[in-house]
Amino acid sequence: MTKTWKYSEDGGLEQTKNLCKFKNVTRVTCLNVDDFLRLKLECFPSVCIRFKGKLAGFYMYEHLGYLNHQLVFEEHRGKGLGAILELVLSQKCIRHGINVCKLVEIGNAPVIAATKRSKYWTTAKEEDGNDVVIDFWNIDA
Repeated sequence: MTKTWKYSEDGGLEQTKNLCKFKNVTRVTCLNVDDFLRLKLECFPSVCIRFKGKLAGFYMYEHLGYLNHQLVFEEHRGKGLGAILELVLSQKCIRHGINVCKLVEIGNAPVIAATKRSKYWTTAKEEDGNDVVIDFWNIDA
C-alpha cells in the first residue's frame, strides 16, 4: 500500500516509527516494510474495500492529523468507492473523537471538484478568500 504513493521514498517508515510512539508502541525498531505497514494500520484509523478477496481501494489516517493516501485501483474507479472509503473513515475517526480534515494533492482535480460538491466538506480559506494550499518540500542538506 505505501508503495502506491508517488512521494514515498520508504513508505514513511522512519517518520511513522517516530510518531507511532504516541500510542506507546515500542516494537517500532528493526521493522521491514510489511511489519511497518501492519503497525501503521494498528496505530491509526484506516479502511479498505475488497472485491473478490483482492484489495480494491483503501484510505488511511495520517499521523499528522488528517485523512491521507486514498487510493482506488484503476479497475475499480468510477464506482463511488472513493466516496464510500472517505465517508466510512471519517465516521470511524469521529467515533474515536478525532476531528476530520483531509489534504488533497493540488493536481488531483477530480477529487478537489468532488470535495467542493460534497455537503460534508468545507475548504479552509486564506484571509483573501483563496483556498489554503499546503506545500510539502523535500530539502536535501
